[in-house]
Amino acid sequence: MVSLDKIERRTKKRSYGKGKAGKVARLKDAETTNRSALVRIYIEGGAPGNNNVRFFRQAWSKFLRSLDTVAKENGFGGITIIQGGGRYNAHDQFKNGAFTGEYDLRILLLDSEIPGVPLVNLWNTLLAPACGGYTCPSWATDDNLYLMVPTVEAWLMTDHDALADYYRRNFDRSKLLPSNPFLEGKIKTDLDASLSAASQHTQKGVYSHGEGNKIIEFIRQDIVTRLPHAERLFQHLATVIATNNPYLKRI
Repeated sequence: MVSLDKIERRTKKRSYGKGKAGKVARLKDAETTNRSALVRIYIEGGAPGNNNVRFFRQAWSKFLRSLDTVAKENGFGGITIIQGGGRYNAHDQFKNGAFTGEYDLRILLLDSEIPGVPLVNLWNTLLAPACGGYTCPSWATDDNLYLMVPTVEAWLMTDHDALADYYRRNFDRSKLLPSNPFLEGKIKTDLDASLSAASQHTQKGVYSHGEGNKIIEFIRQDIVTRLPHAERLFQHLATVIATNNPYLKRI
């Protein structure tokens, strides 16, 4: 917890006065200063280049807009998306606190790469060689880690209408796997094959993994949360955000 004296020093040692009025002024200043605190979500994927980074951030920000609202209602300035690139790079940025401030909340979102991942002990899952062998930073818990099981393609597959709207003419939705919670039990090659078959005759061409970071903005929250790990992202993370209100930490 940061003392009010420390807040004063950060705001150029303003004079707040004494008594109740002074305390109210300090609290208001803490609330204003604390808007610089952000929920930083490090997400696997994305190609290099300024335009690619911008489009990646825009698409994921739209997909996660309800969490941005939760963040702003609970003392944060909102959420910000960090394009992680490869999985190891995303994990390293998250672990090392790239771009973070003192009161930021760090979140990591990765493909699990394997199906059927339980909703508990997620860092233990990532320790497996098939998942990358990642270790949990000393300061982190499962509250900081969220998985797309087995890959983001499962999340895309939940919303057949969004996929059809994105690809439009000649998209064959009959090739898509059924939209149900069992998608998390599919292997990644089955998901990729289904999306490729459905999109192969469209003007946009055969689906590629990088396209997921474009399509994700059109996937509806009420549909994707049929998947347990997607539901965990939106529901559990909202609770984590609320319990890490930086305004309360400052006062």
